[in-house]
Amino acid sequence: MDTISRIVRKALGPAAIIMPAWLLIGWTIFGHGVWGFIGLLIIAVIATVGLLIIAGLMYFRPSNRSRNGLDATETGLAAAIAIGLIWLGLWNASSGIGAAIAIVGFLAAFWYEVTAWMGEIRSAATGVGPTRAPRDRNDDIIDIGEITVVEEDSHKRGYEDTK
Repeated sequence: MDTISRIVRKALGPAAIIMPAWLLIGWTIFGHGVWGFIGLLIIAVIATVGLLIIAGLMYFRPSNRSRNGLDATETGLAAAIAIGLIWLGLWNASSGIGAAIAIVGFLAAFWYEVTAWMGEIRSAATGVGPTRAPRDRNDDIIDIGEITVVEEDSHKRGYEDTK
C-alpha cells in the first residue's frame, strides 16, 4: 500500500493537468456540438483548479511529507476523482455518473484534507497528538552548575519585623 500511496502522491501534480486534458481529448473523440464544448471548457477549468487545490492540500500536509506518501483514505479519494473524470471524459450516456463520482470525490477529499490539517495544526499547537510525541519535562531543564543561596535577615537590611 505504501508504494501505491507514494505513486499517487507523486502523480497529484501532473494529474491536475492530465485529467482536464483527457476531458478535452475525450470530447474531440466522443463529444458533440459547440455548446458542449463551451461547457467542457468551464468544467476543465473548474477541474484543474479543484485538482490543484486538493493536490496541494494532500502533498504539503506535514504527516504526508514525513512518510512520503498518502494514507489509504486519501489514496482512495484521489482514485475516485480520477475514475470519475475518466468516466466523464468518455462522453457517453452514463457520463453523468462519472461526473457525480468526481464531484463527490472532490467534496469528500476537500473535507477530509481540511479536517486533517486542522487536526495536525491542533496537535502541533498543543504538543500532543498523532504527529507529535508528548514532551518530556526533563527536556526543558538546563543544568547551569552549582548555585549557592544566602538568606539575609530582614533586620540587617533596615526592615522592621511586623510580628
